[in-house]
Amino acid sequence: MMKSLIDGDTLFMSSDTLTSFKPDSASDVRELFAHRNVRIFKSDLQAVCDSLTFSSADSIFWFYKIDTLPIIWSDTSQFSGDTIKLLLKNKKLDRLWLLQNSMVVNSEDGILFNQIKGRNSTVFFRDDQAREMLVEGNAQAVYYAVDDKQAYIGLNETECSEMRLFFGDNKVESIKFYQQPSGKFIPMKQAGKDTKKLDGFFGKG
Repeated sequence: MMKSLIDGDTLFMSSDTLTSFKPDSASDVRELFAHRNVRIFKSDLQAVCDSLTFSSADSIFWFYKIDTLPIIWSDTSQFSGDTIKLLLKNKKLDRLWLLQNSMVVNSEDGILFNQIKGRNSTVFFRDDQAREMLVEGNAQAVYYAVDDKQAYIGLNETECSEMRLFFGDNKVESIKFYQQPSGKFIPMKQAGKDTKKLDGFFGKG
């Protein structure tokens, strides 16, 4: 396992092969390559992938798929995609790009899981929490609605070409749907006790 300082914050990383170097001895820029069984542990996130690259020039991590999807966990959410870009800014998670087969899974109780799926997604963070998310291409959402007492009241299912979500306290506050959205609301008695699963759903780790 390698311990490194990225933007002044401590990050622990392990993999079968790790390479860190300076491409230019006259520069402070560092490059990092990790291959196979990559694991990352940081105060505000965890991640796994098959291979990874990082450059201190732009503070962007690239997570790649060889056999399995890259996955990132932050707070109560799980993020996945064929390729993931992660930007750290001022020691904190600033932005995620989920490229191809993007999916976000969120659950407060570990029983029922909200899911947001699309071709590509961009997630914007502030103070270590997701604040806004843009889903582009074949956007789908499965979201469980709750009442003022946080009791489940029903299941929202929506499909559209593009959607934009706004978050507060790790919950969806509002959603904007674009280009001929279609959806339905199913009361909990009909929705049942088991999570409605979109294609590609594999739960949270």
